[in-house]
Amino acid sequence: MKNILCVLALIFSLSSCSSTEPPKVPILDLKHTQVPMSVEILSKKIGGVIWAMDFLNPTTLILTLRDGEIKTFDLKSGKLQSISGVKKVLSEGQGGLLDIALDPDFKNNNYIYYTYSAPLGETSATRLERAKLVGDKLVESKTLFEAKPAQKSAAHYGSRIAFDDQGHIFVSLGERTERELSQDLSKHMGKVVRLKLDGSVPSDNPFVKTKNALPEIWSYGHRNPQGMFFDQDTKELWLNEHGPRGGDEINLVVKGANYGWPKATYGREYYGPKITDNVTLPGVESPRHVWLPSIAPSDLVRYKGAAFPLWKDSFLSGALALEHLNRVAMKSGVSIKEERYLSALEERIRSIALDQTGNIYVGTDSGQILKLSPLTR
Repeated sequence: MKNILCVLALIFSLSSCSSTEPPKVPILDLKHTQVPMSVEILSKKIGGVIWAMDFLNPTTLILTLRDGEIKTFDLKSGKLQSISGVKKVLSEGQGGLLDIALDPDFKNNNYIYYTYSAPLGETSATRLERAKLVGDKLVESKTLFEAKPAQKSAAHYGSRIAFDDQGHIFVSLGERTERELSQDLSKHMGKVVRLKLDGSVPSDNPFVKTKNALPEIWSYGHRNPQGMFFDQDTKELWLNEHGPRGGDEINLVVKGANYGWPKATYGREYYGPKITDNVTLPGVESPRHVWLPSIAPSDLVRYKGAAFPLWKDSFLSGALALEHLNRVAMKSGVSIKEERYLSALEERIRSIALDQTGNIYVGTDSGQILKLSPLTR
């Protein structure tokens, strides 16, 4: 039987930040919600971390499990169907099967794209794969991109996928815990890359003609970006990324820009001291929102639905460490308000998807799928 939780508001205030912290925005810690909402548990039996979800059609989700499986989930019947033909993944540490996204022309070509940590002997790399979905099989699989060089670390792979409206695909890549590689344009670590849908490099990428730079790079100086969203209305690319101890960020991604890691950050070492005194530097893009302390942000969407009109154009992010659904409202590209939902469920929220009417579906690390919809009276 499906469980429905009708939720009420609990609001708490937080103390002010020091002068070294980013501009303070009001935070409402809503253990349930300020917005009349139902939370419906659609499944407790997916099994494993639901890293990503997308809609195949109005009643079917396609999802990745970090241990290496792709499945479809029928929202009406609750039936799960395994998809064969998935490449072998390195399911260790933070590695595994990562994001999944449908081609913008999926109805005509049946292409899906997914990212994963590919095992390469004693090393591994983040890969982008494209395949055609035929029934319950992936066929005509092709590796479109592999982050180079491969690394021994099993952490900070990224990785999310986003499409613009000009035939390009963006992939976010973590720095694999090798911090200085984020600033090195001869390496893919700590970057966002931009490709054509067939994996080739667009001629107008910012570093195509830069000596010793990799031509796929679109932006650099990232740490571990695990959420990314292209706004089809504003034509802007946004991402969130993990800081270390504090300093998680939402960034507006600009062509060729440097986002500072590790030369500029609000974060600290896990054992306490500052990484740097610089929270910003000349030539470095400043974050549009900073989380202190860290929430460990995961998937990122900008809300465009009709179900929750008060949330229009807000950013929704899963939170892993602080176990909630995070909403950040922006005005003129700067955060003005933050709200935290569903923390009473004590679930690490990893993935987010929206249906055609704006209902919100979240996937958790415990393998649950939850549906958030307006509470009707």
